[in-house]
Amino acid sequence: MIAILAVLLLGGAGFGVYTMKQNAPSFRGIGVNVKGQPEDVCKDWEAKLKEAVSREDVLTWVVEETDYAAKMEVSEGEAHDDLKGRVAVRYKKQKDVIEVGLTGKRKEDEKLGEISNVLYRAAASVVAREDSTFEAFLNSKAGQ
Repeated sequence: MIAILAVLLLGGAGFGVYTMKQNAPSFRGIGVNVKGQPEDVCKDWEAKLKEAVSREDVLTWVVEETDYAAKMEVSEGEAHDDLKGRVAVRYKKQKDVIEVGLTGKRKEDEKLGEISNVLYRAAASVVAREDSTFEAFLNSKAGQ
């Protein structure tokens, strides 16, 4: 009887820890290596990428392109607002990286990664059309 109780308690605790870890906050994004670029240029690109990912046309395109509502298990009407609330762009000076991605839970990491890839491509193309220095930077990265 005591052995059964011990197994149940340990199993329950193990399941609890597993569930807690799967629901931990997570960020999945695409990192753009900006090593060698001046900090003011990186901050300007970060601001432009933030602006691009908050544009209604970009968000709508990403929702449609990725079938966001089905992947993230939200209604079609809530998909746009849900995506808008998860979007994050951040410049990490220590790593010389600008990250474009989504926040969520660890158990959603695979989906977040797929959607982040599409989001980054859309945002980068918008910024490249508006900023020739960013376009030249991306083209130089593509050539490497």
